[in-house]
Amino acid sequence: MVEHAPAKASGPTGLRERKKRETRQHISNTATALFLEHGFDQVRVADVAAACDVSEKTVYNYFANKESLVFDREPAMAALIREALGPDGVGKTPVEAIVEVIGKEIELLFAQREGDDSDFQRVSRFLDMIEESPSLRTAQRDLMDHLAQVAASAMAHRAGLDPLDPEPQAAASALIGIWSVSMRALRREASNAGGPSGARAAVLADTRRAARLIGAGLSSFATTARDQ
Repeated sequence: MVEHAPAKASGPTGLRERKKRETRQHISNTATALFLEHGFDQVRVADVAAACDVSEKTVYNYFANKESLVFDREPAMAALIREALGPDGVGKTPVEAIVEVIGKEIELLFAQREGDDSDFQRVSRFLDMIEESPSLRTAQRDLMDHLAQVAASAMAHRAGLDPLDPEPQAAASALIGIWSVSMRALRREASNAGGPSGARAAVLADTRRAARLIGAGLSSFATTARDQ
């Protein structure tokens, strides 16, 4: 749903990678527009391929299934979580790290829509589409479960634990819960008449409130885990 400026290419390999990213983003953007116009269940992958002037096989080369056309940010989100919560993220508590990641995603979303109420209403329609589709709701739960396991693995690596130990599992679930709070706040605020300017502050405020609630316990995650 959120578009990013393509990275600058460096040589033939860089150019190929940029073209792949652009093609992937184009397919996802086209699919989203079709889903919003006609409904998720009414649009086939073949329809998306035709609208993009590519083969259906090409779509599946970039996306595992129809639902992943909607949740196209999953790989990027997983990479951000892995970096923020892994060994390279030392210097911040897990809560501070995840709030920073969420904040960047929210800031990017609103920066692209600041002052454009009509474009911001697409966010509301997009979130409503997910809520109204059983398959998308299931895919969203699977996405959050996957991100929780990414977080658990990163935190376990950072603390020298097994990812399946209770501490990283519980900590990861709590951290991804903050992201869930942010998404619910976004859906609520996107439906309000105030537009993007007021919504941005409200979503970030809810994110910080959720983070404060669990911050004290997770700030001692590594020490608590090693004492077991």
